[in-house]
Amino acid sequence: MNHYKFPFYFHIGLIFLIINNQGGGVDVATDIVKWGLLLTAILLMCTGMKLHKKGVPFHSADGIAQSTMCKYKTFFKENPTTVQRTLVHCLIIFIICWVGYLVYDHRGYWLIISASAVLIGGDYGRISMRGQRRMIGALISMVVLGGLVFWHANTVALIAVAVITMIGIGFFMPNKYIMGSACIGMHATVGNILASGDLSYTIVGQRVLWTILGAILTLVLCYVCDKLLPTLYQDYTKEKLIVAKK
Repeated sequence: MNHYKFPFYFHIGLIFLIINNQGGGVDVATDIVKWGLLLTAILLMCTGMKLHKKGVPFHSADGIAQSTMCKYKTFFKENPTTVQRTLVHCLIIFIICWVGYLVYDHRGYWLIISASAVLIGGDYGRISMRGQRRMIGALISMVVLGGLVFWHANTVALIAVAVITMIGIGFFMPNKYIMGSACIGMHATVGNILASGDLSYTIVGQRVLWTILGAILTLVLCYVCDKLLPTLYQDYTKEKLIVAKK
């Protein structure tokens, strides 16, 4: 999990967003699961056929099934902390998804996106830093977007901001996360404004509110889990931050 820039639980939030925006509820969710299982089965078959053509047997001491099982057994045995952390982070996303569902009429899906982005940090120290920087970035975007509303920005100005912030995302991410997060917030909000024609303090406030709330919920849940499971975040980044505070 920690070796990848975008852990798989990041996509849980995106799937939730897609489901809620389809308006189909459970039916759409069921279709997504069905297609996901079908595509997974097809990929497994293609992989198996490719390996079989190379002379790798399906069933033997060195077969595909046996080697796969050994690989995962070894992984679970050697990486208990990673497995535990992944399960906990999935649970956190699940809880925040339900919170987002409760406030869906007020763009609650921004909660899930914000939480998922914070959890990309992986370990306790990076999660804490990303959460704090994401909140600061949201406040910066609020100031700029508030200025657009105050000056009654026209369509040309909004498009210019969308283009500039898109360039900013590529320039600042991931090393300058505060400014990168601010650009993401501005770009997403301006996109909503252009699509809906609603240039108001309401949409700006909603974006900032749910972004900050998503980050806070994630940090609080990670903190609680860290206290309940002392071995969850025993990593170098956390220890480094603790020593620095002393």
